[in-house]
Amino acid sequence: MSRLLSRAVLALAAASMSVSLAGCAGQSSQSEHTATASPLRHSARSPAGTPALAIISASARADRRALEGSHLLDLTWLSSQRGWALADARCSAGLCPRVAVTRNGGRSWEALSVPASLKGNWQTEISQIRFATVKVGYLFGPALYQTRDGGRTWRRIRSRPVEALEPRAGTIVRIAYDHLGCPGPCNRVVQTAAAGSGAWHTLLRIPIARADGNISAQIIRAAARVIYVPIYANLASGVRGAKAVIFRSIDAGRRWQRLPDPCIGTGTDTHAAVTLSAGPRGYLSVLCDSILGTGRTFIRTSQDYGSRWGQPRTVPSGMQLLASPGPGRLMLATGGVSGSGPFTYRLDVSRDGGLHWTTVVTGTTEVSPSAAIPAVLGFGGAGFGWWASTSQEIWLTRDDGLRWRQRPFPG
Repeated sequence: MSRLLSRAVLALAAASMSVSLAGCAGQSSQSEHTATASPLRHSARSPAGTPALAIISASARADRRALEGSHLLDLTWLSSQRGWALADARCSAGLCPRVAVTRNGGRSWEALSVPASLKGNWQTEISQIRFATVKVGYLFGPALYQTRDGGRTWRRIRSRPVEALEPRAGTIVRIAYDHLGCPGPCNRVVQTAAAGSGAWHTLLRIPIARADGNISAQIIRAAARVIYVPIYANLASGVRGAKAVIFRSIDAGRRWQRLPDPCIGTGTDTHAAVTLSAGPRGYLSVLCDSILGTGRTFIRTSQDYGSRWGQPRTVPSGMQLLASPGPGRLMLATGGVSGSGPFTYRLDVSRDGGLHWTTVVTGTTEVSPSAAIPAVLGFGGAGFGWWASTSQEIWLTRDDGLRWRQRPFPG
């Protein structure tokens, strides 16, 4: 059953907590561990400690009021210190959008402006946020808004509907489409532009027919010249043989190859790819789920940009998010959850390509239908990664997932 989280009031803003992979604290090199290692756990109901006294400025108090009660929708980071959040909060109109920035690794957040044209149905216009530089950022999904002054002002860009958008190395790559109903977005194209520019150049027209039944697409930029565009199957249809398709370019979009669903061809046609993650030096991982809702969930990994895949390895069930910070290092986490009732969030880590897993963060909470848990798990290089365990709780790592620090949002 899907669930929707409404977090109780979190601990005071200055509080934080760290957890580490058992037996690995303070290590930077890779080493073996076993599934029997005792994981360190964090309970959602555990005390967060006593905050130190601090002098709060008038501007900080104003930001706290503006962001009070906010629930995360999406996160984007440029470094371990600077990140941006798209959130919503109760207002006189019902739910209003909020945009915020942190410059100190999530210890505090500053409210930014939101596009003035966003009205009561703003959720149908934007759902994600990305920043390419400290000045240039985007709100999108399916509308497209751009800022060139770090989020102080926004302007709407005339554009085809935007399904996905990812910045890297001063360029933007996006997926745009004509209309819905194929099923899913129709006549998708992959396009690129310089950060802040409105001159989009088409790299790929995605040749997928209506009969394929694919409904959602993603952009993954593992390096400046490496781009993956996975298009996932509609598993909710329960159609045996449903499959994903992966388009790959290793020369910045000049040439493309179409790769088959790596979850098919392993002795069964009852599984399909539900998420893909890329690390450095050609490392790639895929999470495979059952089309009919039965059977095991497993992952496969590749060392050569998805040309060849290793054997399936069973993983813990109930995990929706996957990240690959480096060869052999994998993260699985909960996320993208809506509904109501009790919910247990969890983050698992493997350092041997999925052979063994250790739970490094877990917590339980009673949820209510006021805010969804966002699907947020990512890595930005130099060991830095982020995960939203709930709509008001962020976990950050600076050592490829060995240790994680909790930051309440909005702090």
